[in-house]
Amino acid sequence: MSQLTPQELSAREQHLEERAHTGHSINAEFDKLPANQQMQIIRDVAAQRSNNPNFLPDLTISGGSGRQSSGWHLRSQTNTSERDGDQPPGNADKQLHDAERWHMSQHGDDKNNPNRWYACSATSLQMAMLHHHVPGCEPTEAQRKQLIADLHVSEHDGFHGGTPGMADYARRHGLKAEAHPTRDAQQDIKDLDVVLDQGKGAITNGGVPRPDGSTLKHFVYVSSKAGDKYVVNDPENDKPVLWSREQMMAFLQRNSHGFVAVSA
Repeated sequence: MSQLTPQELSAREQHLEERAHTGHSINAEFDKLPANQQMQIIRDVAAQRSNNPNFLPDLTISGGSGRQSSGWHLRSQTNTSERDGDQPPGNADKQLHDAERWHMSQHGDDKNNPNRWYACSATSLQMAMLHHHVPGCEPTEAQRKQLIADLHVSEHDGFHGGTPGMADYARRHGLKAEAHPTRDAQQDIKDLDVVLDQGKGAITNGGVPRPDGSTLKHFVYVSSKAGDKYVVNDPENDKPVLWSREQMMAFLQRNSHGFVAVSA
């Protein structure tokens, strides 16, 4: 079996890093392929990147789970027209599928850090920028790290500034942004519904329970509603999820600091 060239090794390393942080760059079935087939896919990725350094592949095995594979599809995450052709049926599925295009994960952050969710603010801002096609924004780990630095995010206690501060940084990074500081969770969720109905997204600051019963402050990006559900890009997940109204209310009630409405 032939060895990978240095350029192909670099492509593999970058690909694995993107996989760790975006979750959707390559699916788990890749690991089950023979080594020579993995190498061929990596070479294909390297060839694509030689022509387009910003190429971020979407590698999905065709045929579906449990069926004979008929090959791999190599598509750019940023090519909307290619992905729109294979949308799952149903509005919620379609919106989740759309939201995969701008999803970024913080799973690669230091697992030994007890506050390893510290970068949720910057990661949520990056997803909002990708969703609204801010020029120059890319779905890369390098850009996520740059945003962490830009927002002065601390590994010890996260982001300082609340929703007004987040709105300011969003504007600096090319978005139209309006802070909706908290009044109470009941009002926040009503205001959230209004801005989502307007086609805007929301960088939302709430809280999740820790094992000891305390609350961890957390940012997520809410891109839209699918019926009565919320399409949520949570940096701690590998892919977007649907939240019920009760789940969103619980998130807001635990640490209700409102949200930032964003648009292009």
